[in-house]
Amino acid sequence: MRALAAIALLAGLVLGVHGALWLQRAGWLASPPPARVLTGLLPQTEQARGRAVARSRAELEALAERLRLALAEAGERGLEPLAVALEEAAYERDWDRVELLAHLVRELGPDWVGAGGAAGAEATAEPPEAGPASAPPPLVVAARELERRQELRALANRRNAATALLGRTDPEATARLSELFRRAADPQVRRDAARLLARAGETRGLQVLEEALHAPDEELRRAAAAAFAAEGYLSGAAAMAELLAHAGQEELRLSAVEGLAAYDAVLLGSPHPATEALLRALAADPSERVRAAVAAALGICDLERAARVREGLLERLRLDASAAVRRAAAQSCARAAERLGAGPALLRPLEQLLATEADPEVATALLRVLRHGDAETLAVLDALVASPVAGLAPEAFAEARRALRERVEAQRP
Repeated sequence: MRALAAIALLAGLVLGVHGALWLQRAGWLASPPPARVLTGLLPQTEQARGRAVARSRAELEALAERLRLALAEAGERGLEPLAVALEEAAYERDWDRVELLAHLVRELGPDWVGAGGAAGAEATAEPPEAGPASAPPPLVVAARELERRQELRALANRRNAATALLGRTDPEATARLSELFRRAADPQVRRDAARLLARAGETRGLQVLEEALHAPDEELRRAAAAAFAAEGYLSGAAAMAELLAHAGQEELRLSAVEGLAAYDAVLLGSPHPATEALLRALAADPSERVRAAVAAALGICDLERAARVREGLLERLRLDASAAVRRAAAQSCARAAERLGAGPALLRPLEQLLATEADPEVATALLRVLRHGDAETLAVLDALVASPVAGLAPEAFAEARRALRERVEAQRP
């Protein structure tokens, strides 16, 4: 129970800290000195200033390892080290460190949540509380919300014709934003105008965005779809779902796939018009390009929890006649496993599929998943050493066996 409380507290911290920071930046709140509980855990502020969020993979991995160690030492306190690190960065208004933490939360948060939850369960000897089967760890949700807030911060800091109208909802501002959205030469201005129309929520502005979903200009369609998704409009999801189901033009359906995949509910694999529309298209769209685009988009889901999404991808792997669709489905499984790990619900079917696979690209992607497997997976790979599948992608097969053997041995008591 204490671990669950720590998770909830951390999610609340991530979601709430930016409101306080905006007040601090405006001078309404004083900025207290950082606690420095985890001094040395993150890069120093002066080193982080002015650096882009796209840190090198080595830096990310080094920081992730330090945070993992801090979590392991925390015991039943679970996610407290990450919460403290985030709070310190927020108090210092060090946006580079906050953004770096957001990247780490997105990539590695489920591992931390799992470790924190296990520590809490051992400490309390109480069964875990049941939750929605499709709900991912709160850290993943918090990271997405943090990214959304960072997008808004960047929008507010840009200076252009669209952002000059930030906060206005009067008819004159709506008309001006609509004009900029349709006709501005700068793509960034068009995207900013679309986002501001969605944020304002004025009926005419939303109509302009919905009309743009049918536009021949791909950039216009994408900007409108992204704005609807960022603000979570059900009306936008419904409009894109209708396009995906009935538009005769393949390009319109592809734009709808991209827009629907940006809805947060798809990240969760939760019931939502966006999720439902994507799953229908995955199973039944007549275009292999569209089915492949949907399969690729669903790689953001937690496939262990999102059972319908997982089964949809597995069905494409088993039954789809298109090599492009099967490859996209396999690669999505691989991305999901590399980001969130893989459990028996994904591992067991993929072990069976690998044994009869004839496409080297699909086999390679399946092996990327299976290297995150367990002792049962290792036994399957060992049994396939002399089979034709081992020769489809020999380097990937050998590397998966090696990595999995190390993983299994490290987990033995």
